[in-house]
Amino acid sequence: MAILLTAAGFVGSIMIALAYLASQQRWVDQDSITYLMANLFGAIFVLASLSVDWNLPAALVEGFWALVSLRGLYIIYMRQIKSGDVR
Repeated sequence: MAILLTAAGFVGSIMIALAYLASQQRWVDQDSITYLMANLFGAIFVLASLSVDWNLPAALVEGFWALVSLRGLYIIYMRQIKSGDVR
């Protein structure tokens, strides 16, 4: 189980790094669902890996990262509701 959680942490780190690279290269917008979901799930995977080897500063950063991503997704959702474009 520890190996799977550690692997999840690596995958999460790669997801966050690739999302950042994609935004810097302008392949994806920072307020897109794709970007925010990659950051949210990346943070969740890293947080899961911290259950194997706890690190409070890393947990705080990843928790904050996940909350910011959730807030961005909420804003997109509310914009869609306001415009009547909810799918």
